[in-house]
Amino acid sequence: MKVFVATYEHHHGRDVSVYATKALAEAVRQEIADEGWDEAFLDAKPDDPHEMADAYFQMMGERDHGEWFTVEECNVVADAEATPTPALDDRELATVLAALRYWQREGWISGGHEHDIATNGDTLEPLGADEIDALCERLNAGAAKGE
Repeated sequence: MKVFVATYEHHHGRDVSVYATKALAEAVRQEIADEGWDEAFLDAKPDDPHEMADAYFQMMGERDHGEWFTVEECNVVADAEATPTPALDDRELATVLAALRYWQREGWISGGHEHDIATNGDTLEPLGADEIDALCERLNAGAAKGE
């Protein structure tokens, strides 16, 4: 997924915002330039909003305490390992862990409803004992971190 990071540097500091589209970031850039133009310049504003914003930030950038507005296209990278653990209270987590450990110890002794849930209606391979152990460890680790 792509996002557009806008950085507006001015004499009061720096503002950083993230937008879903470049057009939204550009609209903010044009709004800032439009609002600041009359206070900063005696010249007439260009009619085209894009040209006006270009001229505004070029001229403001040349001043001692300049203003700059940049937009960078960035990729949002999701870490597959960082998938959050569902928020469970202590009792819920204990129950889930107990059920997992039961299934790990007893195996798939039931051909009933639980098996259908675990296999998503026979569309998935159920977790094996080692996989259940790893899942329990991940759940415990998430609880220890406070996730």
